[in-house]
Amino acid sequence: MGMYVSQDPIGLAGGILNLYGYVDDTNAWVDLFGFTGTYIFTDDTTSYIGKGPKSRMESSMRSRIDGTDKATASVHMDFGDDEMGYMVEYRLMVLYHAKELPDFANAINSPGLKKYQNASKETRDIVDAYAKQMREEFESKKRNSYN
Repeated sequence: MGMYVSQDPIGLAGGILNLYGYVDDTNAWVDLFGFTGTYIFTDDTTSYIGKGPKSRMESSMRSRIDGTDKATASVHMDFGDDEMGYMVEYRLMVLYHAKELPDFANAINSPGLKKYQNASKETRDIVDAYAKQMREEFESKKRNSYN
């Protein structure tokens, strides 16, 4: 078993039994170049909508549904634009009523709300088209997982 020489400073992933254990790659939490996307996944019990690179989606799957292999449907779309990622996340949360429905693990509104409200009509139309595309792909994958 691999171990660090220093304790996980905030107890993030070392665990109770091994405070010095390896943790997830924190470099995946920050997208220095702004090439982030939006994602949605489900295991048919818990669903989640988030923003970030594919590695962040996979990390989110591990913490929310116990692994990427448990997902019955997932979609990740990159936009190359942080602002677009936030706005598409917000629109997906609205389309799915993610904050209100108990099967979604989303507890707070997306920061994309204000960005969407302040965007031009042209940008909002693009955001809506991306959100619709992601929803259609996600729903198709969910239907196919039942077959």
